[in-house]
Amino acid sequence: MLKALIVFSSERGVDTETILNANNFDVKLLDDEQARIPLAVFNQLWKEIAEVLHDPFLGLHFGEAFGKQGEGHFLFVIMKNCETLHKAIKSLLRFHSLMTDIVKPSLSIINGKAHIELENKFNNTAISRHLSDAVLSLLATVLRKITNDEIVFENIYISHSTVDDSDEYTKIFGKKPIFKSDKNCIVFDESELNRTFPLAHHEFGTQLQEFAEKLENQLYQSKKYNDKILIILEKNILKGEDCSIKTVANTYNMSIRHLQNKLKEEGFTYQILLDKARKGIALHYLQNGEVMFCDIAFLLGFSEQSSFNHAFKKWTGLTPREYKETIFGRTGAVISQKISKT
Repeated sequence: MLKALIVFSSERGVDTETILNANNFDVKLLDDEQARIPLAVFNQLWKEIAEVLHDPFLGLHFGEAFGKQGEGHFLFVIMKNCETLHKAIKSLLRFHSLMTDIVKPSLSIINGKAHIELENKFNNTAISRHLSDAVLSLLATVLRKITNDEIVFENIYISHSTVDDSDEYTKIFGKKPIFKSDKNCIVFDESELNRTFPLAHHEFGTQLQEFAEKLENQLYQSKKYNDKILIILEKNILKGEDCSIKTVANTYNMSIRHLQNKLKEEGFTYQILLDKARKGIALHYLQNGEVMFCDIAFLLGFSEQSSFNHAFKKWTGLTPREYKETIFGRTGAVISQKISKT
C-alpha cells in the first residue's frame, strides 16, 4: 500500500524521495516484496504527503486511483478469476492483509443486504479519516471495476464527521454517504453476490490463491504474542482445558507480569484475547445452528447461561437468540455467509 501511495503522489508532483530520506526510510525496502513497515511510519509518510498535496480528499482520490489500476495488486487478479462476486469478495477478505493489515474488511448479510465493514485491527489506534476513506474508496472502485460498473451501492456509512463538500464522495460511491455513523461500511443488495464472471479462469484463480496462502504463511507466522495466545486460548477452550493467564504464561516459560507487558506493547490485554476467542467460538456454533445455548455457555467456561448471554451481548450488541434470528430465516436457512472473528 505504501508503494501505491508513493506512485500516486509522485505522479502528482510530490518529491517522495526527499520525504522518504527525511524520515530515514530505507528505500531498498520498496524492492522487497515481503517487507512490511510499522503503522506509525506509514502514518507519518502519509501525513507529510498530504501536506504537500493540499488535498482534503486525499484518501478518496488515492483509493480510487489504486483501484483503477486493476492489476495494481495481485489480489484484484484473484478476484477477477473467481466464479462469482461472492467468491471474489471472500478472496479479497481472506488475503487483504497481504495488501495492508491496518484494517480488516468483513462481510455479513443482514436482512437481504450485504455489508462490507472495516474493522480496526489495532484496538489502541483510531482509524484516520483519510485511511478509512482510502480503503472504502478502493473497495468501491474494485467492486465497480470487476462488475463493469453494474453494481449498485445502496448505502455508504462513514464514521467521521460531515465534510463541507460531499460531492467528491458522491462521485466515488454513486450516492451521498451517511456521515457520523458508528461504522465504515458499504451496503448493497445480497443478490449482487450472485454475479458471475464469464471470462474468469478458475484454475488460474485457484493457483493464485494457493500462492497467496504460501505468501501469507511466510509473512505472518505468528510473530506477535497476541496471535499466538489467541490460538492457544481457542484450542484450550475447545478441549475444555484451563484458560487462565497463569497456564498460558507457563506455556512460554514467562511470568504473568512479563506476558501482560508483552501484550500491552501490542495494544491488548489478556481479557480482550479471552473474550475474542470466546466470541469467535460462540459465533461459529451459533451459525452452525445445531448447538444449544446452554451447551455453548458450558463450552466457553460460563457457569450459567445468563452469564454467557450478558457477555455475548457485550461482544455483539445482541443476545444469542437475537443474533441467531438475524442470521437465520424463519425456515432456518442460513443467510449470513461470514462474520469476522476479529
